Amino acid sequence: MKQEVELQLKIKKPQEIEKKLKKIGKYVGTRKQIDKYFVPPFHKITVIKTRKYFDFGDFEVTLNRVKDLGDFMEIEAKKNFGGVKKTRKACLDFLRNLDIDYEMKARMGYPRMLYRKLKRKKV
Repeated sequence: MKQEVELQLKIKKPQEIEKKLKKIGKYVGTRKQIDKYFVPPFHKITVIKTRKYFDFGDFEVTLNRVKDLGDFMEIEAKKNFGGVKKTRKACLDFLRNLDIDYEMKARMGYPRMLYRKLKRKKV
């Protein structure tokens, strides 16, 4: 069974990061994506994001602008580096070499982050 290894980061200055990624990687394209989720207990969440894709050989980097959440970057390994632990370390090493400002996000995904933010607004 193939397991996806991905880092999700909250970023500042997405335009500067995009310029850097275009210089050192291959820009693949941009697309708008709308996903609908059900977050327990029975809450419907719509995540709207614009994604910019970059190819770095063994890694795919995506810059995401997520409506109501802000700007994020995802780094995904496109190959297995010898197990989940080693593959995650390879992603972290790749990230360090990019030399950008970021905040590591908990592994909860956009639907849950959005649900928590909307829930706080109602209180």
